[in-house]
Amino acid sequence: MLKFEIIDSISDPGSVDRTNEDAFGSNKHSAFVIDGATGLDDRKLMPNAGSDAAWLANHAIDHLTKNLTWGADIRDAVSDCIMAAKSEFESTTRRESVDRYAWPSASLALAHIDGDNLVLAGLGDCTVYAEIAGQIEVFSPLADYASFESDWASNHIRQAGGFGNKKDLLSNPETLASLRAARSLQNTSQSGVWTLGLVPDAANHLETKRLRLADPAFCLLCSDGFSALVDAYDRYNPRSLLEIARSNGLNALNQELRHIERKIDPEGHRYPRFKQSDDATAVLIKIGM
Repeated sequence: MLKFEIIDSISDPGSVDRTNEDAFGSNKHSAFVIDGATGLDDRKLMPNAGSDAAWLANHAIDHLTKNLTWGADIRDAVSDCIMAAKSEFESTTRRESVDRYAWPSASLALAHIDGDNLVLAGLGDCTVYAEIAGQIEVFSPLADYASFESDWASNHIRQAGGFGNKKDLLSNPETLASLRAARSLQNTSQSGVWTLGLVPDAANHLETKRLRLADPAFCLLCSDGFSALVDAYDRYNPRSLLEIARSNGLNALNQELRHIERKIDPEGHRYPRFKQSDDATAVLIKIGM
């Protein structure tokens, strides 16, 4: 039987002043990275978590770890996860009116062994880099989103002049309004952006990719805060990122990431983004006999 081995992992909050809204987990047959979306409301709705997005991320990890086991249907597991989150959220907030932009949401990337195949699946803008028999595969449901988000952020960076003391753009009313409008359209056919959140229909839009395994195989699951080294900051390509991850470890890559964000481009002029540093999570896996 194929062996699923976690070689290295890291989950680093973007700021010591904010809750880490990323999470990761694994069982014998699957691994998961969840990237909770920054909340856009001025209140926290789930009382027993650092933030609503952190609640959702940890809920998803717990649910998938227990349920996405050998022989499970991935789409069913994700659908059940969303339905359970929706039920708990609605039970907790039943007396409050909650704008759609305030609904917690997250991106998901997972890797699952199915016989002699590696199945990659996801929602949102997490990325998986895989190397099988020397061939590199890149999987991301929103493959072009990093470029789109950079262009979007660039206009707001110019207006604000940089991140300021809060190290993000959310205090700018125009930026916040723009982000809220976009978030309100998530998980609708109008936007075509499907995420793991409170809308069960999103599971029907789960992107998947099936790869025939060969020994050995490596897989790196990343939140967009970590994959920025490839698709936003142009420091690596997928192959070189995997090579450095295996040789130097994920912590070294994370230190390089934070150096770019906090020393080279602390105000977002060179690499436009909505906050100085995003939460960054990555899990490196080896699959073999």
